[in-house]
Amino acid sequence: MSTSRDKRAYRAASLITGALGFVGRHLSRSLLLAGLPVIGVGKHVGGQKLPQQVGPFRLGGKAAGLPGAVDYVCDAGTMWYVPLALEEPGPLVGIMAQVEPASIYHLAAQSSAAASFGEPRETLASNVFGTLNVLEALRRLPAGKRPVTLAIGSCEEYGPQADPAVLLTEEAPLNPISPYGVSKAAQTLLCRQYVRSYDLPVIMTRSFSHTGPGHDARFAFPSFARQIAAAEAGQGPAEILTGDLSAVRDFLDVRDVICAYRQLTKEGVPG
Repeated sequence: MSTSRDKRAYRAASLITGALGFVGRHLSRSLLLAGLPVIGVGKHVGGQKLPQQVGPFRLGGKAAGLPGAVDYVCDAGTMWYVPLALEEPGPLVGIMAQVEPASIYHLAAQSSAAASFGEPRETLASNVFGTLNVLEALRRLPAGKRPVTLAIGSCEEYGPQADPAVLLTEEAPLNPISPYGVSKAAQTLLCRQYVRSYDLPVIMTRSFSHTGPGHDARFAFPSFARQIAAAEAGQGPAEILTGDLSAVRDFLDVRDVICAYRQLTKEGVPG
C-alpha cells in the first residue's frame, strides 16, 4: 500500500453513498481517473461477505488509516470503502467528522419503483431516513467545513401530469404514484428544508432514466439485452418478455449523467 494512502490521504476525499451501485461505480471510477480520492459507503446485510468483484472494482485488503474500511481497486485507482447502513446515524457522523469530505454524492437508495410496492417500508427507510442521516451528519460539521452535497432525486416525483405533451420543469406539480416516487419527493422536500433552516450547501436533482454498462437486469434495457443474448446463444426463448411498452421515455447514458453530477457540485445552486 502506498505511503500517501497511509498518511490520511483520505481527508478531503469525495464521499459517495451507494458507491458500489450502478451509478456509484461509474462516478467513483470517473473521480479516480481525475486523480481525486474517493471514499465509498454502502449497506451490507450483517454477516454478509463483501463482494469480491463489482463492475470494474475488485476487493483488496483492509484500508490503512480509516477504521472499518477496505480497499476496492480498479484500473483508475483505489477507493476506500466502508460498509455501513445509512439508516443508522452514528457511524456516518463519525466518518464525516474524520474525513471532512470535499464533496458528497448521495446516491444510496432503494431505486426501483416496481420493487417499492412490495417493499414500501424498506424504501421509505432507505430513501428518507438515509437522507435525513446524511443531512444531520452534514449539519454537525463546522459551518466552514460543510461540503457541497448532491442529493439524487427522480423523475418519479412528478408522476402523471394533466397535459403529458408539456415538457416538465422544476415547477411542475409533484404527483408520485409509487412508494419510491413518494420517498424521493419527501427526500427533495427534506433537503430543501435543511437548506432553508441550516443553510446547508445541498443541491437536488430529479434525474430521468439512464442506463449503461453494468446496469442491473431488474431494469428494462439490461433485461432486454440479457434475454436477447440468451436467445442468440440458444440458452433462452426467442420471444423477449417485456412490460408495458406504451410509455415514451428519453434515456440518458450513465456516463453523461455522472458528468452532470460532477458539474453540479461545482456550479449548482443549493436548494
